[in-house]
Amino acid sequence: MGRIDINTAGIEEMTRLPGMTRALAEAVVRHRDVRGLFLTVSELAAVDGIDESLAGRIAEAGAFAGSTAGLGYEASRNRILSRAGLAR
Repeated sequence: MGRIDINTAGIEEMTRLPGMTRALAEAVVRHRDVRGLFLTVSELAAVDGIDESLAGRIAEAGAFAGSTAGLGYEASRNRILSRAGLAR
């Protein structure tokens, strides 16, 4: 399986992540559309139906767009937007 980025993936693609059902993938997309990109495991765990354990397994599968460790919020957001082709 290639790396799937939860910040850009569609529902079908997300269902290939560990523990991700179609209903959870739909909830992730709705949450992402309303609140924006996921930068941390805790933000992913805020989605209804996803707890810290599942969010951690998804993160371990490489589901976040590149490492943003050590970056501030704005720098992390900009890096993710850039990699997703959404930079302003």
